[in-house]
Amino acid sequence: MYVGRDFYPAGPDESLVYAFDFVNDLGKSETKLIRAVWSISVSQGVDDLVAHRLQGAPFLFTPDGASQPTATMQRIGGLQPGVMYCVKATVVVDDSDQKTLWSHIYGEAER
Repeated sequence: MYVGRDFYPAGPDESLVYAFDFVNDLGKSETKLIRAVWSISVSQGVDDLVAHRLQGAPFLFTPDGASQPTATMQRIGGLQPGVMYCVKATVVVDDSDQKTLWSHIYGEAER
């Protein structure tokens, strides 16, 4: 499901951590995330090295006020100017269901 807003643009020399919180997507019997997998693809433009933009492994975290991990983070860097990226996090929750959230990041020229 599209989260309803895009992330702020990022330049080619930036390496930033992005997050999705699934707290509003959990059902009554679901309390926490078990694992997450992130992917990145090109929505507009060209980037032959798009798979290399994900840096390191994703991780789960517990946001302030929560008692269990309901969010996931991933470091993403080296986005190319003029390219629109689609980033997607797919998680498995404690009842084995899978859920997906996605958004865009626009690669901009250095500031």
